[in-house]
Amino acid sequence: MKRPFSSISLRLLLSAAFAVFLTTSFHSIAAAQEADMPAGTRSAIGNDTNDNDAAHNKAASEFWRLRATSGSDKSWDEIERIGYESIRSLGSNVSLKESSIPSWQPVGGSLEGRTSGRLRGIAFDPQNPKIVYVAAAQGGVWKTDDITANSPVWVSLSDKMPTLVMGSVAVDPNNGQILYAGTGEVQGGYSTPGGQGLFKSMDGGLSWNLIASTSVVGSTVGQIVVDPGNSQHVLVATGNGAGLQVSNDGGATWAKAVTNLGDPVSIAMDPTDANKIYVGAQSGGVSRSADGGKTWTKWAAPTGGTGSIGTTIVAIAPSSPNMIYASVANGGNTYGIVLSTDYGVTWKVMNPCNTEPNPQTADQDPKTATSYPHRDYLHTQGYYGNAISVNPQNSSQVIVGGIDVWNSSDSGKSLVHSGYWTANLTDSRYVHADIHGLKYNGNTLYAICDGGVFVSPNGGQSWVSSSNGTVSTFQYVGIDADPAFTYVLGGTQDNGALREGSHENVSHFSRGGDAGILWIADDGQTAYSTYVYADFQKSNDSGKSWLDSPSGTGKNFISNQNLLNEGALFYAPWDVFPDGTTVAYAGNRHIYVSTNGGNDGFPNESSTSLSASVVHVSPADPTIAWAGAGGKVYRCTDLDQNGSHWTAATVTGASGSINGMTSDPGDPTHVWAVSGGGKHFFMSVDGGATWTAPATNFPNLPCNSIARDPSNGNLYVGTDFGVVYSTDQGVTWQTIGANLPLVQVLTIKVKPGADGKHPILLAGTFGRGAYYLDLLTLGVTSTNQPSNAVATLHDIFPNPATQAGSATIGFNLVKGGVTLVTLHDLIGREVKRLAEANMTAGEHTLKLNTSELAAGTYVCAVTTSGVTLTQKIEVIK
Repeated sequence: MKRPFSSISLRLLLSAAFAVFLTTSFHSIAAAQEADMPAGTRSAIGNDTNDNDAAHNKAASEFWRLRATSGSDKSWDEIERIGYESIRSLGSNVSLKESSIPSWQPVGGSLEGRTSGRLRGIAFDPQNPKIVYVAAAQGGVWKTDDITANSPVWVSLSDKMPTLVMGSVAVDPNNGQILYAGTGEVQGGYSTPGGQGLFKSMDGGLSWNLIASTSVVGSTVGQIVVDPGNSQHVLVATGNGAGLQVSNDGGATWAKAVTNLGDPVSIAMDPTDANKIYVGAQSGGVSRSADGGKTWTKWAAPTGGTGSIGTTIVAIAPSSPNMIYASVANGGNTYGIVLSTDYGVTWKVMNPCNTEPNPQTADQDPKTATSYPHRDYLHTQGYYGNAISVNPQNSSQVIVGGIDVWNSSDSGKSLVHSGYWTANLTDSRYVHADIHGLKYNGNTLYAICDGGVFVSPNGGQSWVSSSNGTVSTFQYVGIDADPAFTYVLGGTQDNGALREGSHENVSHFSRGGDAGILWIADDGQTAYSTYVYADFQKSNDSGKSWLDSPSGTGKNFISNQNLLNEGALFYAPWDVFPDGTTVAYAGNRHIYVSTNGGNDGFPNESSTSLSASVVHVSPADPTIAWAGAGGKVYRCTDLDQNGSHWTAATVTGASGSINGMTSDPGDPTHVWAVSGGGKHFFMSVDGGATWTAPATNFPNLPCNSIARDPSNGNLYVGTDFGVVYSTDQGVTWQTIGANLPLVQVLTIKVKPGADGKHPILLAGTFGRGAYYLDLLTLGVTSTNQPSNAVATLHDIFPNPATQAGSATIGFNLVKGGVTLVTLHDLIGREVKRLAEANMTAGEHTLKLNTSELAAGTYVCAVTTSGVTLTQKIEVIK
């Protein structure tokens, strides 16, 4: 699983005040993180499980407070709301226009159709059991019309919402066209922004309306329940003190129900009597109501259990609604599965979530027999991965999920391992780790987890893993491609390092674990990949295989015990000189350097005490590097001497951490940086000695990464809402490209492309997979696009054309089909639509009336069969 910090901490430097906390607390995350790794890939990182969730939550809140875009008192949902409004108002909003070009193209998708990113909710159409909806953690709401297909086709429904951060989804049981989407994860941890409220659709997800703002439901929505006997009666489990919200008019108005509990995380409604409602909370157990939510009674602690009561997930036995089950987490593991047989009045512990292996119930798979306690299904992380469900036909058959899925035929007394992450992807027992929901639709059981959706036709005895189909919700922390853009390597939260052909529609497994930053050398073969903390690996064959350690040394590349003892960040920031030799790596207190590609690890640290959120090695000079720390940037000019000396410069106007840096490959005096808050964009023309924030229209939203196109100096910034770019060194900014969701972009790279004249912009998003943009379609590298197997765009004549005349656009379609011909300005805005029709194969010509155009440079685009051909045209007076 991913403990808090697992996905965002590559750029994390909370503040000097939290340095000691980070040093002492990050090791405790490793044990839980082991569950993310595919079969046979567990590391030797320690197993301290004495986690302090309160301290983690406090640190998370402080980190996002420091990222505030205006002042230090903003919550993350406020920050995201400001950011969304800012990106919407920026320039032409090209990225929001479906018909605009250039167009971002997806790279890869689900892992061979069998694993995708983290899901938090699932819902079913009441009339058609094949129609299924899922809510992705930071990927929006998705729908498939046929979950039974060999590889279901999934479609995103929420790209026009102000946020893609989802915590739940529900369908009106009486009308499949009415959907609810709750934004924000109740149990998301550090890696998840706050949501923007509760949304409703009346047309099957084609359009959405906000029906409850964050002032009503807070910034997280964990579950939505619609009364099957009265569609106007809706219950919502929210976080941040908003409690259980109830509406009796379909969401028009809301009232907070008093449940005597903390934040609710689960709701169960009696299928035979909607007045009987049970709510499980993040702490305090279960509250019940027998009058439809008007009054509530808190449970008495179950007999047979001791200690504090943590996250509680509740479920009703449909065939015997007097039987109420709950899966209860806490640090002492003395609760586990509890049961009430009298409608929630009294409770007893059925399975205390014992931490010792039980040979009678343990799975005999050798990969797991000695690795995990087999009755401890929550494995000390029930606050994060916790689920329970009851067979609709058999009140004694209980299915629970934590790390894996377990099955009980005796009301939870004994457990049989029935789904686990260590199996091969094609194994009928394979279910990805970290179970967030178990839900029946009829007699079919569904599991949602950090790897997407899994389906069982037999109550969890076996599983179908191919149901993820075309879902693309991977959360990329780092991404890179070879210079010719023939393949892509990405590091994902919970799904390891993935390798994709640059134009493939699926991803392939490359390396296990919770992968972070990845990097590929100029030779296209040498690559580095990170696991957590100081665990780096090296590949000499373009990521097809990974070397655990240099020959005979017995230690990982770029890793040693000193780094582990130092308390390195979960995803440690680092960078490499383009040839792959000089590597600068940031521990928690020092910068470590290797000048031979990490082959000897890092025996020595820099003498400067420095906790960095980002590191950048100059592509012009391997002795020069920069590191961002808080509101400062440190410069080093002796990286070849272990980076012994770092000089600090204050970045006035930065708020929160410096998250991204880049520099001119021909001139190391020119450096650029972006931050999470404040003025966001900064530049230096003296090598980092001084920094300025140019007067600019830069959007007011958190920034994560920055890249520079070496061919023309254009700057590209990955933000919490997509990508923006500048052609004038950061003075003016525009959104870029169509079809990229407004999602967090943690990493962007500019690659020269196969011919060196076709630069590619690569974006790794945290929730919607990877995308690339052919920068030739921007007109920034002006050449006629060559013919291909689909179409040929002829020279426009005359060119230049005068405002007093016209121009002829000619093209040949090798293959007939729907063809769109459009004219755009140089920042991608559609100026004129010239044709949109189903055209036959062969030659076609169109007249462009230039008298309707202002003098200037335009780009003509012909799009057909998924290919866009472009050519510039000048219009003169």
